[in-house]
Amino acid sequence: MITWNRRVFILIGAVTIAGLVAVNSCEPPGPPEQVIKGAVTDASTGQPISGARVSDDGYGPAPSWDVIRAGDCAPWGAVTGSLGKYRYLTWPEHHSVKAAAANYKTQRKSLYKGHFVLNKKTEEIIDFALERE
Repeated sequence: MITWNRRVFILIGAVTIAGLVAVNSCEPPGPPEQVIKGAVTDASTGQPISGARVSDDGYGPAPSWDVIRAGDCAPWGAVTGSLGKYRYLTWPEHHSVKAAAANYKTQRKSLYKGHFVLNKKTEEIIDFALERE
């Protein structure tokens, strides 16, 4: 027979475990492991856009734009260099990626077309062709 004290102990243990599972399920599964790379160009001329910001769209922490320089492979965002190229680290999960540049319309693309993806890649190429405002 289980005593009242033992029931309380079991209940507290179950609540603690459930709380830990709930907290951990909201956290990303460790450091970002997937490289997102590509180029950002002008949609009408095809010329590279330097200084465009490419990042995860509302997924993961916001990029530290004040410390990211063109050519850096930082987590969650990148700034394009003179050739319009970028690369950054994220998690291999379904979410949107956006490219934004001064005097251009922001563009978003899906990292994966579906919500459930088999054989996730460690590197994904996403090119953007931005239209002028």
